[in-house]
Amino acid sequence: MGIGILYYMKLLNFYKKNHIVFTIRIDGSCMSPILKDGEFVRVRPCEKYSIGDIVVCSDAKGILYIHRIHKIVGNKYITKADNNLGEDADPIPFNMIFGKVLAK
Repeated sequence: MGIGILYYMKLLNFYKKNHIVFTIRIDGSCMSPILKDGEFVRVRPCEKYSIGDIVVCSDAKGILYIHRIHKIVGNKYITKADNNLGEDADPIPFNMIFGKVLAK
């Protein structure tokens, strides 16, 4: 992980810990037409997430993405992009979810 990514992850963890609403830019079209490439969305860290929530999360490599919670299995969340046929390969633990996208 580069220094920039580490800094960004620390910042997102700070927002999460302190329940600070933040803004993030959409990069890609996997969640369109709900979320469009280039637009900015507000994100709220939550204590709990539900099926159907659109969340900002990170994979094990520190890559951020915004997908919808498709299933909850135990204490892990299975996400899926609205424009992808299949679910994401790796379930996400709660600590890797930074917040829920607020309604526009």
